[in-house]
Amino acid sequence: MTTVRHNRPGWEAELLKNATTKVFNNGIHSWWWGQGPVVLLVHGWDGRGSQLGRFVNPLVEAGFQVVAFDGPAHGDSPGMQTNLSDFSRHMLEVQAEIASSIDNTDGNENKSRDGVIYGAIGHSFGAAALMLATKRGLNLKKVVLIASPCSLQDVFNRYTAFMKLSQTTKNYFRDFLELYTQLKIPDVQVNLIAKQLKASGLVVHDQSDDEIPYQDAIEIVKTWPGAELYLTQGLGHRRILKSREVIERVKLFLQQS
Repeated sequence: MTTVRHNRPGWEAELLKNATTKVFNNGIHSWWWGQGPVVLLVHGWDGRGSQLGRFVNPLVEAGFQVVAFDGPAHGDSPGMQTNLSDFSRHMLEVQAEIASSIDNTDGNENKSRDGVIYGAIGHSFGAAALMLATKRGLNLKKVVLIASPCSLQDVFNRYTAFMKLSQTTKNYFRDFLELYTQLKIPDVQVNLIAKQLKASGLVVHDQSDDEIPYQDAIEIVKTWPGAELYLTQGLGHRRILKSREVIERVKLFLQQS
């Protein structure tokens, strides 16, 4: 739950110079570009909003208002620790503040209304947090998941196996996490959340991802009514965020009525 902050590379820093900045009431730092229906960029663990910055210009040119934010304990936002539950809670607070700041009087049905943000793109941990937030009330019309895990239980099992924890230690660790986060590990299954989701979905995953297996994407799509699956090859877990083909596919999905 303790994060590591990484310096932004030069291209991310340059991108942020052209943005309108806003600090939300909960301390979350955000950057805004363009006008139109709002699309949130949700980064992964130890990441930052500008990691998804390659999406900004194409989406702005397509008529969207893009909002990137640094989650709690990430990037420029305050804190030392966070978790899936905390991250999703901050997203709900961000939704409420964004909704209150948008003019809904121009008759554009794609703009935010009654707390609805048009769409969101989540990567890895951020994708799982995004889906948990939808379960808790984040209202979206379009959801893009990139390199998303399907089951928090599977993530927990992979981590504890990597750490070579004994079964006793694993049980203590699980009990501590669930008490601290007030979240039962087996209850966070992205595919089951997707099954109840009204928003349209696009699930993107690379077949050579060595952090989250691409089979997770297949499991998510199986239960998500009408969701689309887009598999890539050779991009891995993070370079997928810079792929022109992926960005174009995401843009087309968000433009579909």
